[in-house]
Amino acid sequence: MRGLAKLLWQSVFVTRFVMAGASILVLLPPATGHAQETPEAFFSRYVDAVLEGDFTRAATFWNSADVVASQRLGIELTELKCDSGSPVHLFRSAIASGQLRLGVEPGPTTGPDEAILDVTLVETTALPPRRYHLQREGGHWRLQSPVRRAARGKRVIEGELVRVFVGADVEFPPAALRDLDTTAHEILRRFDALDRLDRVRGAKVDYVLCSDELIEEVVGVPTEGVANLQFDGVLSKHRSHRHELVHVLMNVVQDTPGVFSLPVLQEGVAVHLGGRWGKSPAVMQDLGRYLVNTGFVSFGELFTMDGFRSRPAGLGYPVSGLVSGYLLHVAGADGFLGIYRKLSGSLEYLESLDERSIQIRIEEVTGQTWGQLETGFLVYLGELPDSGLGPGVANPSTLGRTSHGLTVAVEETDSAIVFTVRGADAPPNGALLFSSDDSPRSSRLFAELHDQPFPRTRHVILFDANEVGFYDFALDMLQAKFAVNLDAREGYFNEEEQAVHFRLDRSVWPDGVDAGAFDVIRWADPVEETAEEKE
Repeated sequence: MRGLAKLLWQSVFVTRFVMAGASILVLLPPATGHAQETPEAFFSRYVDAVLEGDFTRAATFWNSADVVASQRLGIELTELKCDSGSPVHLFRSAIASGQLRLGVEPGPTTGPDEAILDVTLVETTALPPRRYHLQREGGHWRLQSPVRRAARGKRVIEGELVRVFVGADVEFPPAALRDLDTTAHEILRRFDALDRLDRVRGAKVDYVLCSDELIEEVVGVPTEGVANLQFDGVLSKHRSHRHELVHVLMNVVQDTPGVFSLPVLQEGVAVHLGGRWGKSPAVMQDLGRYLVNTGFVSFGELFTMDGFRSRPAGLGYPVSGLVSGYLLHVAGADGFLGIYRKLSGSLEYLESLDERSIQIRIEEVTGQTWGQLETGFLVYLGELPDSGLGPGVANPSTLGRTSHGLTVAVEETDSAIVFTVRGADAPPNGALLFSSDDSPRSSRLFAELHDQPFPRTRHVILFDANEVGFYDFALDMLQAKFAVNLDAREGYFNEEEQAVHFRLDRSVWPDGVDAGAFDVIRWADPVEETAEEKE
């Protein structure tokens, strides 16, 4: 008891780890340094602690609240979770022996009591730089969570399972928060992990909506979004970046995941359940099926690290989504997690796996030979439904209207809503805007698609002679798509009629939206701004 009192008297670094409902008091000696210490010198002392394997002391170099935050969901990655996956940790033996050297470069200046350091391995460019954020506290530097750095000064919107940080004047539609919560709940349900629901509900996944400039400053490179698995958060430019949220939740359902997993599985399951970059899982599924059916990518060529790296993301990600979806279909939730664990671990382990060693591990779990799996994959592709949007002809006598040189007919059936849009003297090119009580004021995705004022609506069907897409601009997401050059189905565009014919399945159509309550826009005409938008 006297020893404990002595430690407290010496002003030890005290923090409280919260894991799976248990509270553990941990007493750590403070990381000390003189008040004029440079960020580089401070970081050098941190590296020394890591290289010595003294993770208790290494933790004292981090902001104490951030250390607690890194443990709040009870996920165990490494001895020091808040810096797992960094070059310092991954190669500490080689660095300690002098085989590898760390390169430390100061990043952009963000404030008098702040610093940024970009850390790389001098001998290799295989790993991207790890950006560290430092902040002076009480006259001494401390390493800072990039999630907390990105969230600084933002207002907080509390969801059931997700906590959103957004700029004071930045819109975040309630529909986007509901979508994030729904996605998180679905991941837990899909992997039979609803027993972890209360844990996530209490601690929450942090989600920071970032500008282009902020996310590049915090992460160190331009990106659409990133999952920070050290602090169980998502930094994204998108309102509902399901893909990155899946990455965090996959660690929750495992509790003790590997630091790395084969990207065909790690990225694949995130595509299968979360889509990618403003495209729903169904849209990515259609794209992946096209890539496989046309021979661009085959079932087995993405499993190795080199195989995945050899393909551009636009090819590798959609097909990886199909591969993960297929393995989840064949092996079930427990079996898929078994495959995932067998193919997770250190980078050295993953790089050492050749095609056959990976195949053996998957065969052991599924009970099928690789040949059977390859054959079954093609059968699986053939049985998958499309994204819910495709050719279909509406009865011309049904509900419709003529506006801006476009004539629209709408027919509602039990299974789908069918549209025919005719142009007066040219192929139709425009949009159907559906009224909604929760329409957002702005849309990043709309601005990327069209150089016109946002018409302030939520659900929109964009069409021309080559393709049609159904968008939710509250989520900034393409929910369903049909493209003539990607789909062999006929009957979409009739050149003689100058008309497009398409149907949207009821499974995609949102509840409560009246299919007959829409406005028509032709892109040749400017979208009229509302008085509020003009202001």
